[in-house]
Amino acid sequence: MSGAFKESDSYAYNGKLRGDLQALKGLAGDAARVVPELAQLVAAVIDTPMELPPIRAEFRERAEALIAEYDGP
Repeated sequence: MSGAFKESDSYAYNGKLRGDLQALKGLAGDAARVVPELAQLVAAVIDTPMELPPIRAEFRERAEALIAEYDGP
C-alpha cells in the first residue's frame, strides 16, 4: 500500500474537500503567512480546491450511475 492519496480519497461524495483536509489546508495557509519560507513547501496543499470543478462532479455522477447500472466496483 502506497502513501499517495487519490483525488477520490480527498473529496466527499458531494465533491467538497473532506473536513480534515480543509483543516490541514487552513493550517498550511496560516503557517505560510507566519513563516513565508514555508509557502513553497505547502503550495500544493494551499492550492487544493475546496470543491471539485463542476465538470468533474458531472463526470463523477455519470460514472457512479454506470457503476451502479453494471454492478461494478
